[in-house]
Amino acid sequence: MNVLIVEDQSIVRQGLKLMLEQDSQIKRVAEAENGEEAIKKMEELVIDLVLMDIRMPVMNGIEATRVIKSRWPHVKILMLTTFNDDEYAIQALKYGANAFLLKTSDQKVLLDAVHSCFQGGMPINEEVAAKVMPRLLQRVDKSLKSHSRLVSRILQD
Repeated sequence: MNVLIVEDQSIVRQGLKLMLEQDSQIKRVAEAENGEEAIKKMEELVIDLVLMDIRMPVMNGIEATRVIKSRWPHVKILMLTTFNDDEYAIQALKYGANAFLLKTSDQKVLLDAVHSCFQGGMPINEEVAAKVMPRLLQRVDKSLKSHSRLVSRILQD
């Protein structure tokens, strides 16, 4: 698999690259410093999976995810951030992110998540999932109630 790391901090980007290059199933590891640069790399290279930071200058990871998924829907995006923020996670997932991990994850967790994501899984950090799932279920419940009321009105008419 070909991976693109999108991270504005050089030392973090280099550390991620070293970890990924130790995996024999990863053929190429490309790098970008922000979302705008990531889109340019996507146009130049064949990329299977993007490791995407959220907070970056020029274009943040959420906006870059939205653009990449709209142009290359088959590409998997694993959000990797220091921010355990449920709103970031909800936005990222809304725009098509396939996974959400914290940068505090160790190498094994990261590599397992990369492989799972690539194979169609949806690894989400447990702390983030604990915050996000109740909010998503609440939204689904509101939507179902609204839909149920609409159906009832239609049937009454």
